[in-house]
Amino acid sequence: MFQQAYPASPIVWVDAGNFAAVGIASAQVRNDGIIEGLNLMGYAAVMLGERELAGGYEAFQAMRKKATFPFVSANIHFEDDGATLVEPWVIHKVQHGKREIRIGIIGLNRYNTAFLKATADGRNIVIGSPAKVARKLVKEVRDKADLVVALTSLSISQARQLARAAPGLVLIIGASGGVLSKTQDVAAGVPIVFPGNQGKYLAEVRVTLPPGGEGPAIVRRRNHYLNRDYPQDPELQMLTQEVLGAENDINRNLAAEHVERAPIPATVATYAGSETCGACHQDAMISWQVSRHAKAFDILVAKNQDFNEECVGCHTVGFGRRDGFVNAKATPELIHVQCESCHGPGSLHVKDSSLRYGAAGARSCLGCHDPENSPDFDFYISWPSIRH
Repeated sequence: MFQQAYPASPIVWVDAGNFAAVGIASAQVRNDGIIEGLNLMGYAAVMLGERELAGGYEAFQAMRKKATFPFVSANIHFEDDGATLVEPWVIHKVQHGKREIRIGIIGLNRYNTAFLKATADGRNIVIGSPAKVARKLVKEVRDKADLVVALTSLSISQARQLARAAPGLVLIIGASGGVLSKTQDVAAGVPIVFPGNQGKYLAEVRVTLPPGGEGPAIVRRRNHYLNRDYPQDPELQMLTQEVLGAENDINRNLAAEHVERAPIPATVATYAGSETCGACHQDAMISWQVSRHAKAFDILVAKNQDFNEECVGCHTVGFGRRDGFVNAKATPELIHVQCESCHGPGSLHVKDSSLRYGAAGARSCLGCHDPENSPDFDFYISWPSIRH
């Protein structure tokens, strides 16, 4: 899409790292899929982050072999001799008309004294001070490049300190949780760009160089929220579906068919199920049965995502609670968005209908119908279709 919009301009893709999945059974499948996607897009460089090393140095090396792009980090290094695990920086060259533009890309991780990883042969991997390393490297890279860009995992305040401590940077691109930068995030004349996390946003940075290379570059930037208005790339979309399907199959095979639950005191409300609710609230039951809520889990089944823990919470009852949905094998009675998904567990109300219970409204909906999952949702427009 961007290449079509700017056919005469070179486009450079970079990432601030920490993309690797950690602590899930399908981590390798997801990480391999992300690497393949970055390869397809032709990324120029990706910072080596802490998450890429979470599975150990050897696992990262296997990941690195599958990448057609370089990982960079100037301050993740071996403790014994100070050697970096990957290149501290790279020069990426692009052609703009008759002019070759050299972009120096440096990786700088946050200073984390608690970080320590050991290799199979007993060497320790640690993280040094980014500012201390940057002061020397930026000058070194500036002598070889037309532009110097830092990829970082710093906070915005730390990125400001970096800009002041290491003169010569043209741009700082960072990732720190879900933080989004603003146009006023500039320090020492260096724009700071943070596009959130989880691939929800894409930072577009336009750099205009002065004719003849004299004078400062002009940098303009904006964060794009990647909603449905942005077209899908067919090849990447196919890859995404393959990876998500493979992850779902792994989770399905691991899912237990029975789950032992700890006893819940009788004074604590638990889930009773929509059939129980419908015995007294017949009109509401009919209204629910003809709504899309009553078939919500079928959407995940059709997309082969019915064992995806990132999805099932909004298509079932009580996921994450000790008496709620676990998986489709162990708790099939709690699939779909049922009465108690919005009104809360109702066992005490079933025992004593005089107890006040279950007030629901816009707040009940917005936990799932958020901008990421339902960007066009409007409670006042949608409510009439399920009013009861």
